[in-house]
Amino acid sequence: MMDQPQQRIDNLDRVMRWLAIGLWLALAVIITVKTLQNPERHSTYPVFREAAQAWWNGVNVYDFDVFGSDYRYGPSFALVMCLLAWLPFRVGALIWALLNVGIAYAATVALCRRVLPGTTTPLVRSLVLIATLIPATHCLYSGQTNLLVFSLLAFAAVAILDQRWWPAALLMAVAVHIKVWPLAGVLLLATCWPRRLAWRLPIALLAVAALPLLVKSPAVMLDQYVQWYQHLIGPSQIRHTYRDAWTIWELFYVPVNAQVYMLLQLGAAATAFGLCLWQRVRLPPQRLVLFSLACWTAWQLVFGPGTERNTFALIAPLTGWALVAALRERRAVWLMGLSYVCTVVAAVGKVEDLNIWFRILHPLGISMFFGWFLWWNHKDCSAGSRPEGSPSILFFGKTTSETSRDPASVGVSARVVASRNSRFARFLPKMAAPPDVHASKLKRQ
Repeated sequence: MMDQPQQRIDNLDRVMRWLAIGLWLALAVIITVKTLQNPERHSTYPVFREAAQAWWNGVNVYDFDVFGSDYRYGPSFALVMCLLAWLPFRVGALIWALLNVGIAYAATVALCRRVLPGTTTPLVRSLVLIATLIPATHCLYSGQTNLLVFSLLAFAAVAILDQRWWPAALLMAVAVHIKVWPLAGVLLLATCWPRRLAWRLPIALLAVAALPLLVKSPAVMLDQYVQWYQHLIGPSQIRHTYRDAWTIWELFYVPVNAQVYMLLQLGAAATAFGLCLWQRVRLPPQRLVLFSLACWTAWQLVFGPGTERNTFALIAPLTGWALVAALRERRAVWLMGLSYVCTVVAAVGKVEDLNIWFRILHPLGISMFFGWFLWWNHKDCSAGSRPEGSPSILFFGKTTSETSRDPASVGVSARVVASRNSRFARFLPKMAAPPDVHASKLKRQ
């Protein structure tokens, strides 16, 4: 007969699991109703649809007089969007909106299962899904591509852990051809596995770039890529509602020196690159892909190009996990909590109207997240050794010196944790993921 503590935990599992699924489904239903009533309201899909139709008809979609600076996506993306553009407006808009929600949900679950430490139990996954949905809602509601490109790199990270190098390279190439700035994250991942990705990535990028050849001549295709490049270095550089380190600078001093700011961007990128190189020889594969994703998203949102308010949903799965991890491990909860609140509150459009200084909430919140992440990574690595490739095993309540050990491979630790956390002993078999037999080999590649 099941004892009462275990029954309470089972009930909590079920409640939180259905709550998480229900919230994501509720968002999907709200988006469906909104799209069917008015597909043009609070949605980027009309821009994608019109650009795809114009591209198909031979119009230069990168001409500032046609779409202004609204369309910044690659020719291959325009070709793929033609599949939706040929459908009735409401049908295409609904498919696009629900596709974004489904991919974001699947990517968050995949990260929990394979990348994010301590998220192998249903209860913790549900908490991460809820914490991810809150800052991601506005982006998904308006059909932005920010979470889509993050999801593609998240799937690529899982493919890397599975040593499926070609799917990983193709997923990263697709992300780059949607929005060119994911190239920074792609390069960080390639830095960690150069022998496997350095030569596959150029081939994958060229293969995706060649998709317009299916319907266009080589000369037209090359001209489109030249126009895309000129658009990215021209009209796309015009600042409007960006929220990044430049925003912080101009609140203190105007004008901002563009050359000095570019050096600051490059210096921050070099720092992220150096951190990944340093951690490459210190971290197991699961932690290394997480470190690369954190460095990329933090750099992109604070120093990268084109960071608007909706762009900050890019980091929603990582900040959602970080909030749950901080609460569970009781590690600088105030810092991660403040970071999460800043990014969520700043996503509300009316907040910035209250005071001009509220414009720094987004970049400030991401900076606090990255500071917390670096501190957490240092503490977790120094808490004790763990078998290569095994995830951190973290529990609610007390943490011990065995926090970062894997109970599957350290039997004594499992018994200690079970005795001290009897209420959560049921989670031990689930949280102990089987060790990756390829981990040491994967790390060297």
